[in-house]
Amino acid sequence: MAKGWKLTRRRFLQGAAAAGVLAGAGVVYRSKEGAAWSRDNLRPKEVKIVRTVCSPNCTAACGIKALVVDGQIKTLSPTNDYPEPEYGPRGCLRGLSFINLLYGPDRLEKPLLRVGERGEGKFKEVTWEEALDYTAEKIKEIAAKYGPESIGFSFQVGGTGHVQKGAWIALSTLAGWTLLHPYDLNGDLPMFFPQTFGVQTEELEPLEWLNSKYTAVFGSNIMVTRLMDADFLTQSRLNGGKLVVFDPVFSATAAKADEWIQLKPSSDAALALGIVKVILEEGLYDRDFIVTYTDLPLLVRLDNGKKLTAQEVAG
Repeated sequence: MAKGWKLTRRRFLQGAAAAGVLAGAGVVYRSKEGAAWSRDNLRPKEVKIVRTVCSPNCTAACGIKALVVDGQIKTLSPTNDYPEPEYGPRGCLRGLSFINLLYGPDRLEKPLLRVGERGEGKFKEVTWEEALDYTAEKIKEIAAKYGPESIGFSFQVGGTGHVQKGAWIALSTLAGWTLLHPYDLNGDLPMFFPQTFGVQTEELEPLEWLNSKYTAVFGSNIMVTRLMDADFLTQSRLNGGKLVVFDPVFSATAAKADEWIQLKPSSDAALALGIVKVILEEGLYDRDFIVTYTDLPLLVRLDNGKKLTAQEVAG
């Protein structure tokens, strides 16, 4: 800005008007380097909204709308198109900030091979064929020296998808590797349910929490790890339901509970079995509801100790 020149409101408006006229006329500008560009070059060629889901993080698969401009995601926003209006809009800041991982400076876009010592940060770019051959050779060396079971693979859907997950499990099984279930590593999820029932978790649909008169939470820190479902738990209490949290730690969920029962570590299974024993012995269950609305897939016969099959059930 020239010395003594003062930018007034009138001059600003005059300049803005002149710039608008030039831009509307499609005037060609020229940079200091001499490269020419026009207003048309700034217009995006394609703008669209893609409906997708947030797969990583908590596995709630919240609906996400991605604004895509010329093939690049510009913004992420929650959707509000669920059949049950109580679920929308659905999406938390963790999921909406995933765009920072997609285009962050630390994202690897090409395979790199370490050429220096650990921690030196020295890598060289290689082709995918070179990277895969190198990895396969190292895996074969480890398996030959320590046995294939020394190679552990932890599988979880996350952002890779179910097809890739299945392929990794098949490869690990054929190769004799050790499969590590992710529930053993997550900490606040029921580790035995996928293997026992074939489903990811044991709880009812979160929307049904609103109808609960008594909700028992064992270990799961819903207020932290299940942000989009936490409001249902809170609303259940406002509806008159009681929330009891069983956890060695006074978690954020325990702080919101009507009652916190501090357990000794690893004693939750014993307590749960004790509760079941009292329910069965005192008949504190709704038999009509069980017969009508559930299948109780793991009922055990008292006469022979074997699981009850569907063929043995009358009706």
